[in-house]
Amino acid sequence: MDPSTSPESTPIHTYHCLCTNLVLASTHPLSSFPRRSDSKDKAFILPLPVSPTANADFEADLAGLDERASQGFAVLSGAKLDPKSKIVRREDGFEKRFLQRCARCKLAFAYQLDWSQYPDTEGKGQGRRTDVLYLLPGGLRNTKEMMVGGKIEE
Repeated sequence: MDPSTSPESTPIHTYHCLCTNLVLASTHPLSSFPRRSDSKDKAFILPLPVSPTANADFEADLAGLDERASQGFAVLSGAKLDPKSKIVRREDGFEKRFLQRCARCKLAFAYQLDWSQYPDTEGKGQGRRTDVLYLLPGGLRNTKEMMVGGKIEE
């Protein structure tokens, strides 16, 4: 691993719900993520790291650590997955969403889609896709803005 990108020198960007509850930490700023162009909400697309399985080979997992670290990390904290999915009407059909809510105030700030929404990945999974999170614009404030009473990030 390059010393200039060591964990000690990597800035951590933290984001809070509008009620001030910490819900997300990432090695990349929110503004660096692409946005959904096929949706009215223009949500930020946040790739989530794949968690090792309970049966994962420890050595193989360590071998992939440098590669995963170079891609960055994101961690949800203070968030709660809504137990029921929500169907959203779109111009081109329907979309099945699983909402991530603030554990304190229950505000939805992000969602994940059902695998059925990805026709090119048929057979790769069922239910909620856990490697991608869509962050709703205006649903989060970064810590620095919150501390100085800044405007809500667009």
